[in-house]
Amino acid sequence: MALSDNIKKAREKQGFSQEYIADKLNVSRQAVSKWETGQSEPSTQNLLQLAEVLKVDANILLNESRERKVFAKENIEQKGLRTILNKRNTIFLTASCAAQMAVFCVNQGQVSEQAYMFKYITAIISGIFMVILLANIWFSTGKASRNKLYARIFMFVLSFEIILILSSRYLGGLISFVICVVFLVSLIKVHDPRNEKT
Repeated sequence: MALSDNIKKAREKQGFSQEYIADKLNVSRQAVSKWETGQSEPSTQNLLQLAEVLKVDANILLNESRERKVFAKENIEQKGLRTILNKRNTIFLTASCAAQMAVFCVNQGQVSEQAYMFKYITAIISGIFMVILLANIWFSTGKASRNKLYARIFMFVLSFEIILILSSRYLGGLISFVICVVFLVSLIKVHDPRNEKT
């Protein structure tokens, strides 16, 4: 998010009106409105006072977190199915895919009640991990990159499902398992923010 978005979000979070902010900073309401629409930016002094009134760090108003900036930059620039996620979200996506692999690649040919129960449980686990993944993306990425990342994950999972179903049906469980592991390793890139230059 830009500075304007950060100011508006912080103000709304505190429940303050533009008039209240203007009064506290001894500026016009129109000035505050222009800051929030990106038509102008507050001076350094006004920014520091604004941060104090909104009870946030001035750096938070100026910049998004490192993780959000990296997501926005890398996920907008990348092409194809290759998906860049932080370590936590990579675990959730991999766990979801692994549960699906267990459904299709394990206990093949068995029709016992225990086998069906195993498949239902692993399918539920897969869904839970996917929901957690999407929730994490929602709270850890900016709007601009969020939609692109969702679209990329959708394409990734769709491709994974097609490969998993077809390979398990026609090639057998073990071969399907190997193919899916290769798919995951080759197309998921783990991003470590500590490797970014400050």
